[in-house]
Amino acid sequence: MFTYAYFFDRPKSKANWTDENTYILCELACEEIEDGNFTAKVWTSQGYKNMKEKYYQKTKLWHPGRKVKNKIQNLKGVYNDWVWLQQQTGCGRGEHGEVT
Repeated sequence: MFTYAYFFDRPKSKANWTDENTYILCELACEEIEDGNFTAKVWTSQGYKNMKEKYYQKTKLWHPGRKVKNKIQNLKGVYNDWVWLQQQTGCGRGEHGEVT
């Protein structure tokens, strides 16, 4: 169990979402999904806590929960846009998926 001091005595880091840091966050999100901390399209509070803690362990960057939550929401939006674009015609793909 984590204590109040455990989370709040760390210096907060300015959000630095490099490609590597984003990849780490995505890996952690996948782990939390596998652990059952994402139900009915909603993250559990324990899922967010786990992601923040594991992210800190891997990157030594401590972000408040809101920054992690915002980044996850942003990534979901980017992913949904990508899926939508893949379903549209004329996006550089032929009938069989080849690049045109």
